[in-house]
Order: sequence, then C-alpha cells, then structure tokens
Amino acid sequence: MHRKHSYWLILTLLLVHSCKSNNNPTTSSVIITDTANYFDLNSYLKAQINEVLETPYYIYKITNSNNQQDSVPLSKTDFASWSKILLTNSINDSINRQYYKETSFGNYANNTITLSYTCTNNALPVQQISIIIGEESKQVQRVFINAWQKNEEEDCEIKMGLKANESIMINKTITKKNGEIYKALNIIVWNKATANL
Repeated sequence: MHRKHSYWLILTLLLVHSCKSNNNPTTSSVIITDTANYFDLNSYLKAQINEVLETPYYIYKITNSNNQQDSVPLSKTDFASWSKILLTNSINDSINRQYYKETSFGNYANNTITLSYTCTNNALPVQQISIIIGEESKQVQRVFINAWQKNEEEDCEIKMGLKANESIMINKTITKKNGEIYKALNIIVWNKATANL
C-alpha cells in the first residue's frame, strides 16, 4: 500500500513541476542551464587556423560570384583575415552559450557522430552549428555554422564550413532592402590540390 502511495506522490510532484516550468510560454528564447559538456569549438578552430599559419602550405581561394569563378593565391595575412569569420561566429562564450541546445546522433553508415547546437534566441547571429566527429578516431571531420547579420540596408545569411586540415567555405547570400540578391561562395584551400567541401 505504501508503494502505491509513493508512486502517486512522485507522479503528482512531476506534474506540478512540469506545470510550473511552463508558466511563461511567450518568451522568445529559452535558457539552457546544462552547458558543462559543450564542445570547445573556439579552441578547435584556433588550432586549425594556427596550424595553417605555422606550416608552409600553399593557400589559395576559389571564388564563385555572379556565375563567375576565380582562383587566387592567399598570403598568410589574407588567410588569417578570411578565417577570422569562423572565430567571430562562435557560441563558446559563457553569456550566449545558455541559448544553445545540444543534440547528438550517430550515423552508422559512415561511422560518425554529429553534435548540433541550435539557438533558442532569434536575436543572436549564430542560429545553428553542426560538428561531425569520427566515431572511432574521435577527430573532428567537418564543422558547419549558419549565421545571420542584419542591418538597416541588408540581410546577410552566412553558411560556413570547415573540412578538417583542408579547407574553409564561406557562402554569403546578401538580400538588399530593395530586393536585390547577391551571392558569393569562397573556398579557402590548403594542404590539398582541390577543394571538396
């Protein structure tokens, strides 16, 4: 009899707790309190960038813009400037981290694990990050970052990608307030003859 009473007490407490946690449904963002296990993306990106800056790689940039393609060599200084966009779109600072929810799933077809960070606050620039890690190697294979920049004159959607030890992709779509759309895809490559992002 005591066991039956205990089950009902636990069930009642759970229901009361769930009702209390939903008392503000109109808020535009959700604060996530469990942020202890976040992947330190900023440190990983810095290590990738520093490795390129410290190694005598041939670095070049492929640009696709307005249906035209161009390829130019990049200096280390140019590479540092281009790669900075990855670091400015990080979610690792303690203030913003609380607005990102982490999920993970395994892909058994290619033996990878994907960590996804989805933003619960529409006002923040970075809305989604995906990190693909080799299940056996435990090494990052790819990183994808989706971000927005908005001002009075234009909206800019930025899709960024990093293929570990090979290339960075920066794909911008700029929509002007007058309706004009400008698209530019830049791929920065090192340590490889061709890019395959």
